[in-house]
Amino acid sequence: MVAERGPEVVVEVAATRPTAIGGPRLPEVVGSVDPLIDEVRHHPADAEHHGLGARQHGPGDERDRETLTRNSLEMPARAIALPRLATRERGSDMKSEETWKFIHDERNQMAETLISLSADQWAAPSWCEGWSVQDTAGHILAAAEQTPANFYKEMISAGFRFNVFADRAAKRLASIGPDELVRRLQARTSTTNHPPAPIMAMLGEIVVHGEDIRRPLGLEHRSPEAALVAVADSYKKSNLLIGAKRRIAGLRLRATDIDWAYGEGLEVSGPLTSLILAMAGRKGVHPDLTGEGLATLGNRA
Repeated sequence: MVAERGPEVVVEVAATRPTAIGGPRLPEVVGSVDPLIDEVRHHPADAEHHGLGARQHGPGDERDRETLTRNSLEMPARAIALPRLATRERGSDMKSEETWKFIHDERNQMAETLISLSADQWAAPSWCEGWSVQDTAGHILAAAEQTPANFYKEMISAGFRFNVFADRAAKRLASIGPDELVRRLQARTSTTNHPPAPIMAMLGEIVVHGEDIRRPLGLEHRSPEAALVAVADSYKKSNLLIGAKRRIAGLRLRATDIDWAYGEGLEVSGPLTSLILAMAGRKGVHPDLTGEGLATLGNRA
């Protein structure tokens, strides 16, 4: 549920359905709009599908932060159900074991990329708004080390403000320095812990944020075709956090390097990795794309 009081919006997790909060960190996460809040407030049907509901409180609501935190700490007693590790990813033909293999391979290659970076490259801006390459690497590690229990603990500490939650974790882990970031990421190339989110979200996390680091540095990387198709198929149906479903509504996306297309309307075409990044709101990738629908897509980024 969402409780809104004055300028601050606080998220509470519904107690009656499994939650699916999480997903890749995108430019919207650090900014003036929290996409999770937007999802619950403006698209309640989609939010309900993910185990969230909406409730607003006016300025007269007397609940203070101490009460909110105390009630939030009681969430497990109110029967919050964490997602189970499914044999097959919902909405995908890919088994969870295969998804994890792609995640681990991408993390390993990300670690190899990070090892090769100079000090100036670590300090350079990434495609995540307000974050350096090192900050974004910190966020990648935060997701790779996350567990459901720790996720809820950190969200409670952040007052259920997802952008605060994500920024704190990224900056905290960025501060451990490049060598330790690499070492700890390498340690996550065989583990299967994850936040309370679909496993596919973890694949999208590393694919997109890997490009958030590589693209502005002029570094090339090619994820496996099956992994890209799985992420694209996941994003095209989702508004939670990334807002891709709304962003591409009324457009036809067509990959020029893989047999993949989706939607009806004005076309946007280009490499599938670039289409995925555009679905995630990265304007920097638009020079890779063509088509009559590109301007519309750009206005929605």
